Amino acid sequence: RRFLLYAPTFREKYRKDGEVDRRTNGYYIDFSGLLTHVRQRFGGEWVILMRQHPRLRDIEIDPIPSNADIIDVTRYADIQELLAAADCLVTDYSSCAFDFMLTRRPVFLFAADKDEFEKERGFYYPLENTPFPLACDNEELMKNIDFFEEEAYLKKVKYFLKDERQRPDFS
Repeated sequence: RRFLLYAPTFREKYRKDGEVDRRTNGYYIDFSGLLTHVRQRFGGEWVILMRQHPRLRDIEIDPIPSNADIIDVTRYADIQELLAAADCLVTDYSSCAFDFMLTRRPVFLFAADKDEFEKERGFYYPLENTPFPLACDNEELMKNIDFFEEEAYLKKVKYFLKDERQRPDFS
């Protein structure tokens, strides 16, 4: 079995006066579609490891689908061990993407609330300048998985890791 780690980052709006604000669509990923597409594109049996941000571990945003192929690993203490075990990562704005990139395994960005998040917190790099395929909705994420080109991805990772003055613009 292969593992896809889904690790979205923290959003401030989930903590509003101690209550959960569910207005953002940043966590509404299509788990069923995700499983179907990674299985078709990469082959084999896949399991999704879902890890909410540690600051959200005691808040149930939306229940994780009851499915033997989706495991809630939110309470697992060490994300580095989860990254080491994963064959693929889907995240939004989490810095774990840059840690995982060092494995040269695929990273996909699911940034459904990109504009809103950028206004609220900002980014270190424009997402378009990272080597990661960027999707702003579930349909685009599935297409990015379907048409993922490992050789092109590895080339982008190599250039991204070079000195910033030599880094090409991937947009």
